[in-house]
Amino acid sequence: DRRLGTQMKATGEIMAIGSNLEEALGKAVRSLEIGRQSFLDGPDFSVSMLSHNLSSSSDERFFYLAKALAGGMSVEEAHRLTKISSYFIEALKKVVLLESNIEAYDISELKALGFSDRTLSQKLQIDENRFREKRIEAGIRPVYQRIKTEAGQSKESAYYYSTYVEGKSNYPIKKGNKPKALVIGSGPIRIGQGIEFDYCSVKAVWALKRQGWETIIVNNNPETVSTDFDTADRLYFEPLTAEDVLAVAEREDVDGLIVQFGGQTAINLAPTLALAGLPILGTALSAIDLAEDRKKCHELLNHLGIPQAEGGAAYSLQEAMGIGLKLGFPLMVRPSYVIGGRAMEIVHNEEELYRYLKLAVEITEDQPVLVDRYLEGKEVEIDAVSDGTNLIIPGILEHIERAGIHSGDSIGVYPAFSLSEEDEKKIVRYTTSICRSLGIRGVVNIQFVLYQNQIYCLEINPRASRTLPIMSKVTGIPLIELAIKVMLGESLRDNPYGLGLIKKKPYYAVKMPVFSFEKLGNVEVLLGPEMRSTGEVLGLGKDLKTAIHKAFISCGLTLQCGDRVLVTKNGSLVPLLEKLQQKGIHTEICTDYLQSLQKLKEGNFNLLVAPDKCKEDFNLRRQAVEYGIPTISSIDTLNALIEGIDAFDSMPLSLQEYLKGE
Repeated sequence: DRRLGTQMKATGEIMAIGSNLEEALGKAVRSLEIGRQSFLDGPDFSVSMLSHNLSSSSDERFFYLAKALAGGMSVEEAHRLTKISSYFIEALKKVVLLESNIEAYDISELKALGFSDRTLSQKLQIDENRFREKRIEAGIRPVYQRIKTEAGQSKESAYYYSTYVEGKSNYPIKKGNKPKALVIGSGPIRIGQGIEFDYCSVKAVWALKRQGWETIIVNNNPETVSTDFDTADRLYFEPLTAEDVLAVAEREDVDGLIVQFGGQTAINLAPTLALAGLPILGTALSAIDLAEDRKKCHELLNHLGIPQAEGGAAYSLQEAMGIGLKLGFPLMVRPSYVIGGRAMEIVHNEEELYRYLKLAVEITEDQPVLVDRYLEGKEVEIDAVSDGTNLIIPGILEHIERAGIHSGDSIGVYPAFSLSEEDEKKIVRYTTSICRSLGIRGVVNIQFVLYQNQIYCLEINPRASRTLPIMSKVTGIPLIELAIKVMLGESLRDNPYGLGLIKKKPYYAVKMPVFSFEKLGNVEVLLGPEMRSTGEVLGLGKDLKTAIHKAFISCGLTLQCGDRVLVTKNGSLVPLLEKLQQKGIHTEICTDYLQSLQKLKEGNFNLLVAPDKCKEDFNLRRQAVEYGIPTISSIDTLNALIEGIDAFDSMPLSLQEYLKGE
């Protein structure tokens, strides 16, 4: 349900600044990172459908409005249908009418109204790079204005934004003697790419300053610490596109770009920026490309003798079906180059695979679909810092839920509690081989799965991950500062924390996801390979039960003697129901679907457990969420909840006390 109302649904926001409203609107669209460069991008719609979608508010209404205005709808009619101020509608109409007839206007005029190089080059049917060259040859470049935030203060703000509006001049930059680094932020917070990357960006800036570098941040998220006035030496509020970041880098004449801490957004920009001649600090572009490219990465792991799930990249529906039928089911299928496992799915038969390929993804030469054999084993992951030869692994994070549930939605436990010593050694050996072969300089995240007594490599991310801040905090190892030193040429050999896998701490840390299903109507609650959580909590304890118990309490999920649990029919749940009953918790198996719905509505249960994909389980999960009843869709999660019920509530300790008490 995309309708907007009194219930908040947004996960984040962007801020775009221009010298006029039209310019700011154009920058705002491409800052959203939703695959649109302008308001007219996307499919066409009938007049009746446009009118219907304008009368109710949704996240897409402004795009419907643009299509309607381009099709001839008057400002008055648009105002009547939307109740949006005519002032804003007139500005949008000006933009869409120009976009509908771009050839009739000067490039300088179009740029001053917020049009991107990509939009203009596509409309004019020329290569984007060639368009950019011609624009620069014509002397059409952005200038940068300072945002005046001070009120009678002597210190000037270091906020800047670009504009193409005629008559504006560049605000001068004081030249210094320090080398300059441009840190690329991660843009708007959304499922799959959250505040963890802002933590990384800020820590990177502070570390660079301590190393004597001048720091510049480009980002567009007004909620973050990275966009505070005193974080970097200078801040640019700009869209995170190649065009906008390249312009900032050229204005500042930077000595290096940091792309490892801006999530997939920054990594995706690296190839274009490097081809433009900008130096990438840390891991080389060739290594980033190898890790991100499925075929190249598969060849590397084969060369290193590291097991991986069988699979391949398909560039057509027919090729994907062929790979799937050859591998056999179940399969993990997903698009390439995505965040948060977006559009990732487990399919169990030929019909489900075909439906996924037809409806869920668009397959192109640039964006193949990845088809892998699904390994339902124990998933673990590591975050490491490498200097190309030496590396430091602060610990191994073990997932409670088996592979197939996105790592961001899994309960993660440090230190790993069920791996054998041989398995841990193998993970360290594989990680070392990968880092040395790729020449990783900086941070890396690698995910493994233990399946039938064999360790398989699932994924290599040559950047910071969402677990990097957690591992830094619970181990006391400043991973980002070490990574920055490595990027600037230092060796890890003499670092004070050691090398290889660091000794385990004498306590447990449990990372637990938090969901916002109650705010999003008709959204599936069942966990799977596509990330759904919007946040997380951390539980610390001297033993695993206590840490798990604290984490569940922190995200609002507890069970105690006398509570009632509704469970759908599933044979795997029987042993867990016995455990619940032994702890004095009443269980009821759903035998009458309609009756169970009514009991949920009446608040007769404290928890719903519905792990299956069927329609009845979906409806029960949605109803439970609507009535504020906690819901579990993974058997492994339920088992962890039960294990934590008997935890002893010990005296609370601060993180510093845990770190000192090792």
